[in-house]
Amino acid sequence: MDVSARRADAADRDPGPGGGPESTEPRPASSRHAGRCRRPACLTGRHEARLNVQASLARLRAVGAVGPGQTVETRALSVQAGWAERVYRQGVYRQGSLERTETALPTVTTVARHVQALAAIAAAIAAVVATAAAARSQGGDALPAGFVRLGEAIPGIVVDARYHGAENFVGAPVDGYEAPVAILTQAAADALRQVQATLRARGFGLKVFDAYRPQIAVDHFVRWAADPADERTKAEYYPAVPKSALFARGYIAELSGHSRGSTVDLTVVRLSDGAELDMGTPFDFFGPESAVAHDDLTDAQRANRRLLADAMRKHGFEPYPEEWWHYTLADEPYPDTYFDFPVR
Repeated sequence: MDVSARRADAADRDPGPGGGPESTEPRPASSRHAGRCRRPACLTGRHEARLNVQASLARLRAVGAVGPGQTVETRALSVQAGWAERVYRQGVYRQGSLERTETALPTVTTVARHVQALAAIAAAIAAVVATAAAARSQGGDALPAGFVRLGEAIPGIVVDARYHGAENFVGAPVDGYEAPVAILTQAAADALRQVQATLRARGFGLKVFDAYRPQIAVDHFVRWAADPADERTKAEYYPAVPKSALFARGYIAELSGHSRGSTVDLTVVRLSDGAELDMGTPFDFFGPESAVAHDDLTDAQRANRRLLADAMRKHGFEPYPEEWWHYTLADEPYPDTYFDFPVR
């Protein structure tokens, strides 16, 4: 290696595992790909490393990574080695996809560090797979740290776990819902407890249809939406919307904010008789009528939606504009983490 190459390599060198903090700002476009190693050995090394991680990701998805405290993260996969974590954050594997990193690879030495970092990520994934498989075989209902069941955390709240049964747009129990309970992060549950208290003072309470949603359930929704032959529930849940348009209109997506643990689907009930207030549409109705700002509502329906919205906003939740029942804690504790432990 000549002197200029050594200097370029030194300028690009990362601190390595256990090293100091590193900026995650992207490099200027003029230098980002300058000198990228194109030698056959470099390309082969990167390809083999990515195949290794791809196989590990497949094993992770197969078991669901559902051990207590185990997560699937979009920025880092519980890898403590600083360099590997940096590579992951910058896009080597973003949301489980295999994308080429934007980090410049000017020399074989730098490529070797990339391969080493990817191997560390693969090892971490394999460890998660093993832990998750062991947790499943042992059973148990312990939740990851920072999560609570709403029925235990909020006195008087009603839980109607629609995805545990068949009363939902899929028309069948949904993967990942092993018990009729609702789970949220501690922060979201604390805020929701205050909403419940606010409504209770006026003679009302909350009914929760869904809260934390494992990624395996989201995958079930995606499979259902991709099957044009299954329209058993069309008349009840999406009479005026083609099933093929559910993705484009935002009703179904491959990632859900629910999987981050601080989103909840809910309505308001009267404490006197437990009856739900009339919101203009039922829960999970796919159509413009479900939008928060839909105009064609009665005065009573509009007032009922406002009652829910005002109480939720007062205590830190923000609505999803297309669904009057859908709220997310604005200051959610895991904004970049999609969990996949089962609901039980």
